[in-house]
Amino acid sequence: MKRKATHALKRQLKLESVEGKYQWRSAEWGGFHVSFQKALSDMDFAPLRKEEPDGMSQERQWGYVFKGKMIVRYKDHEEVVNAKEAYYLAPGHVTFVVKGTELLELSPKADIERTKQAGAANIQAGKSKKKLAQRRTRTSN
Repeated sequence: MKRKATHALKRQLKLESVEGKYQWRSAEWGGFHVSFQKALSDMDFAPLRKEEPDGMSQERQWGYVFKGKMIVRYKDHEEVVNAKEAYYLAPGHVTFVVKGTELLELSPKADIERTKQAGAANIQAGKSKKKLAQRRTRTSN
């Protein structure tokens, strides 16, 4: 029986992105989602969290910032995670990642799946609103 790989070089992982603004390479090992992430431009995750309770991520996240910084907003305070710092993000947060930031993040697989579903729904809703606005503009001209 062949064992599933539990390690990889970053370049060996599948590259994904959000609207060309944010990239990640990820794998799932031992019930955790492991991802190398890079902000190609400033990335505010608040619009992707609209459908989650209080408009905030309910995901638990552990990680390390290699370079750059990330601003983490909770209901009652804000934190800045800088380069060379490890972090834990409790449920009930939203992040703003500064252009050029590179990090490694780990989240329980079940948490990340809920977050991905909510984010995908918000991206799709945004695209639908843009198409509707474009149609309205064409019909009013």
